[in-house]
Amino acid sequence: MCERIVKNNNKLIIIGKKIKSLTQKLKLINSKSSIYSYVIDLCDISTIEKKIEEIYQNHNTIDVVINNAGIGYFSPILTIDLSQIQKVMNVNFIACYLISKVVLKRMTKTKKQNSRLKSRLFIIYKEILL
Repeated sequence: MCERIVKNNNKLIIIGKKIKSLTQKLKLINSKSSIYSYVIDLCDISTIEKKIEEIYQNHNTIDVVINNAGIGYFSPILTIDLSQIQKVMNVNFIACYLISKVVLKRMTKTKKQNSRLKSRLFIIYKEILL
């Protein structure tokens, strides 16, 4: 999905914990494309809204959000610790909710101010499967 966005010369923002290799690979595909990356630990839900606002300070609009984060623990339930379940919920559900909430609030405000959105900016976040 990222490759297609980059090939079409769209701006791309990638957020996540381990994104350096993906960013480098995408720059090889299209060195002229605008690719920005921000490190965000999606397990730490206390920092997510602040980080998204930081992204907005550098990029005025976000037109599309692609939620691509997810982690999982695949063990018998008696061996999984509650902290592992909390991590899964934070990344797979709460982080998605918080990012969508901040972006949607801004999108709605922008849509009311401008009858037409002029730029295309994508945001993708990715986490690793544990």
